[in-house]
Amino acid sequence: MTTPTLQDRNRFILNQSAILGLIYVFFLVILYFTGKLFSSSEKLSFLIWMGFIYFSSIKYRDRFCDGFIQFGKVFAYGLRLMVLSGIIAGFFYFILFKIDTELCNEQIYTLLDLYSQTGLYGNSIEEFESLMFKSFPLLMFFSSILSCFFYGLVVSFIISIFVKRKKVSSNE
Repeated sequence: MTTPTLQDRNRFILNQSAILGLIYVFFLVILYFTGKLFSSSEKLSFLIWMGFIYFSSIKYRDRFCDGFIQFGKVFAYGLRLMVLSGIIAGFFYFILFKIDTELCNEQIYTLLDLYSQTGLYGNSIEEFESLMFKSFPLLMFFSSILSCFFYGLVVSFIISIFVKRKKVSSNE
């Protein structure tokens, strides 16, 4: 059996990230066509991420770490998967809001209503509205990456607790 190289590890991480990203995009497409894209889908998303990262981390541990891995390495692995899959989801949102301008406008007006409730009026609302109409798809792209990063912190922390495995040294 050959020893896996750094290139093998990186290829595995990118492959797993792409799979997770595509699974998540498939889930978002289903939500989009059922009209529930911005409803409370975080719980199901969280379960998808937890399940995938759990099994992928075990696979990574067994394939590249001889069955033993430290908490920090599992944590970093899960976080990388989440951020890279967040980029794929971000592209989905970017393309979606470029294509479905009605949905984009609906989300912008929802944000404008929330923004106006803060008590700011006049030029600041007009400036915010102008900015939103110019850059909302790009904002959603970066927002997706950022949210996947923060969810990744939580998911990776939880998964790391269960996947880590220390090598037991034998003093014989």
